[in-house]
Amino acid sequence: MSEESLKALPAGRIALERWQTPASFIAKVKELAAPIKSDKLFNRAEVAFLLGAMVLAEFVKFRPSGHVRLVGQTAQWPTGRSDHPRLQ
Repeated sequence: MSEESLKALPAGRIALERWQTPASFIAKVKELAAPIKSDKLFNRAEVAFLLGAMVLAEFVKFRPSGHVRLVGQTAQWPTGRSDHPRLQ
């Protein structure tokens, strides 16, 4: 994991906390996770949020959502939120 990858994580987390389309969210998760090897993903605290983001990115592929976001760092549960298009 490069220093550049580490420096991008705080801004990346903030970007994932904004409501966005599922496609945008999935693309951002891929961009942030791509340079991080699995052993770092599971063992470095600064990338732990990506695990939740990856699960949420997969979830919205199977459940239609208008928008999706990761919750703020201080929230313990849930990891993310999505809105169902029929409930808007």
